Amino acid sequence: MKFRQISDKSLRRLLLIALFISIVTTLVTLNKTRVEPVTGAATGTADTDLVISNYIAITVEGSINYGAGKVFSANGSAELDASPAGGVINGSWADINHSVRIKNEGNIEVNVSVRASATAATWMGGDSEVYFIAINATDDDGCKGALIGKTLYNGTMWVQNRSAWTVLDTTYRSLCTNLSRGTSNPPTLNDEVNFTTRLIVDLDAPPGQKTVTVTFLGDDY
Repeated sequence: MKFRQISDKSLRRLLLIALFISIVTTLVTLNKTRVEPVTGAATGTADTDLVISNYIAITVEGSINYGAGKVFSANGSAELDASPAGGVINGSWADINHSVRIKNEGNIEVNVSVRASATAATWMGGDSEVYFIAINATDDDGCKGALIGKTLYNGTMWVQNRSAWTVLDTTYRSLCTNLSRGTSNPPTLNDEVNFTTRLIVDLDAPPGQKTVTVTFLGDDY
């Protein structure tokens, strides 16, 4: 078999064709591996959490001291009222104006309840009775809900609903609902409420010093 000799002209044509194919192949490869530019923007979010806990606290200040006295024998009992509108009936005790102040020191409104460590018949004796009433610290109502035994200050006189007196015994009973929180700025007195009592001292109550402990409960129920 004989091989035909390729001319220089034909070789040059083949080299040009091969070079063209090589260049095209390289361009195609570069085009396939090209990295597209990044455009636009990316965003992300994160949360910051905070919990403020309820803080319930009340302070109690003051006491009620009726002093010494006796029931007039012509009557079955004496009435001792320590409220501003009160006084003494059928007894020799001095007229007093005493109360206990309850202040909301927390960061939420609270309900205030009260009870005694013993019943009146136990700590005074006989058929004695004891009642309580709430009094606003000022003419600004400190209780946004029902204020049991509400007593309003009106200029120079007290206006009192005597039918609102509540029995004070060993069961917790409501004194004030929704007492304003004590974090007002500037401070006000509407986070306070006052407590006072009225005694019915039985003629048959035995002589001696009489003391009872009163407990105040603040809650958000």
